[in-house]
Amino acid sequence: ANANSAITIASDGQITVNQNNPTLTLGSNTTFPTGSLVKRTIIKFTGGTVDSTTTTHASAFAYQAVACTVGNTIVFDASINGESTEVSSGSASRSANFKLFQSTSSVSAGATSSLGTQLQHVIAGRTLTGSSTAGADSFFYATMRTSFIATNATHYFGISISSPDTTAVKSACFATSDRPLFFSIEEYKGDVLI
Repeated sequence: ANANSAITIASDGQITVNQNNPTLTLGSNTTFPTGSLVKRTIIKFTGGTVDSTTTTHASAFAYQAVACTVGNTIVFDASINGESTEVSSGSASRSANFKLFQSTSSVSAGATSSLGTQLQHVIAGRTLTGSSTAGADSFFYATMRTSFIATNATHYFGISISSPDTTAVKSACFATSDRPLFFSIEEYKGDVLI
């Protein structure tokens, strides 16, 4: 033991640090056990609301690139504030369609093809008992979670939006300072999916 740093190394290699507010620096060859959280990336979108009045899925924002280690488990979460409203009469739907994607190449905002691998699909909102005139908004908060094994050193993460079944309904995904869209990407060492 070193009295100045209060570090003890046992015969089995276990290290004990008995010091207030220690700073530990690990070398680049440090090995963590399978299942350890390697990295967490939080992405906050506040650039403005994206809406759709089409049934074709389009990427809401340019996909976000995150460096990964091939073979590790990726857990992807999205937290969405949304709205659905009728823009012309004749629909009972007040819901919005969201899909989470990952890709090994970049995808620009508004893209409708080559969106990558779909990982999750959520329809959020409600259906009224009958069609109505424009309005009767539906507001909602949705969370989506999915996982996959990294196959590339960089993966791109994105979300698409569409109206579920009619162009009479506008679906919106908020991304403002008071209603941000969040992505959380966690990377765990190894393939730990069961």
